[in-house]
Amino acid sequence: MKKSKTLSSLFLLVLCSLISFFSCESGSAGSESSGPRIIFVGTDVVYDAVEDDDIGYAGYWENGSRTNYSEENVEASCALYTGGSIYAAGIKYYNGSDERACYWVDGVLTLLESIPDPENDATLSFTATARDFDGSAYVAGGMGYGTSTGVACYWVDGVRTKLESAGNDGLFLSDVIVYDGDVYAFGCFYDEGDKSGYWKNGVRGDLLTEADTWGSGFALRPCTVDGSMLYMPCENGYFVFDMSNDTYSFTEVADAHYLSRVKNISGHIYAVGTNSTAGNGDMACLWIDGVEEFEETTKSEAYDVALVDDVVYVCGVYKNDDDDETACYWKDGVRVSLTDTLYTEATSILVIE
Repeated sequence: MKKSKTLSSLFLLVLCSLISFFSCESGSAGSESSGPRIIFVGTDVVYDAVEDDDIGYAGYWENGSRTNYSEENVEASCALYTGGSIYAAGIKYYNGSDERACYWVDGVLTLLESIPDPENDATLSFTATARDFDGSAYVAGGMGYGTSTGVACYWVDGVRTKLESAGNDGLFLSDVIVYDGDVYAFGCFYDEGDKSGYWKNGVRGDLLTEADTWGSGFALRPCTVDGSMLYMPCENGYFVFDMSNDTYSFTEVADAHYLSRVKNISGHIYAVGTNSTAGNGDMACLWIDGVEEFEETTKSEAYDVALVDDVVYVCGVYKNDDDDETACYWKDGVRVSLTDTLYTEATSILVIE
């Protein structure tokens, strides 16, 4: 009986030790996972043997794994973590040449309105950004087809608001913001060159004419909001717009071909985009306070930037000799491939605490 009790005590001691060990292991893993999630949102491509075609999927990469949203033939232009959810904006391609503006909230797709083209029975609309304000989805973008006049507009929970163009062609919105009860829309219009502008509650305000604003990364790139201050990227610099008094300033960034994203991080201005000074095509580049921090050595584009535990992450694409794109990111300037598949891109970095 005494022997049996001793064995039982020994068994309980070993069991408690094992429980304690695995609890510590679990706690260690938990502390790692309790750090911020770093998500790279963008478009992946999957080959469909039946259709003999590459199928585009919106989704994200996290910890080396890819999660695709269920809808196919889509492209994700950018994403934001807003209102406790992942909002992604983009385009869905369907029925031949039709292009439909769309957005996702945590992977659930919503299609938006398009303009019909009577000449080729196609429609065209696109979205640039999607955000949550007080539980409603605000989506910025544009509509049009062929060579017709573009229509700058935004949607609130699927209901479209068209903004006045004042006779200028080629309008589109890159972002829509609600600040202190006012709706601000920021975008581009054509007036003897592509220019930046804004609308407040549907009325177009001052024209931001200090710089041309067209760049292949500008049309579908979001602004960054920090309190009343808004940072708007454009071709060779960025605007800082104060929504508390509707004043703005422009800062040129040396050697920038275009900027895709500008952020104020801990009092320093981080800007990413491309630098074409190398002479052999655009190169992804990061500037901090106007000083070039790193530049990729091969053809590439940078779309977003984040600072996590003093490590700088930049996402984008690198290109082969045929300019085919592959999704990637840079960690403190060192490039990391997210996939080996061509025609993919990483357009946004989400850091979720």
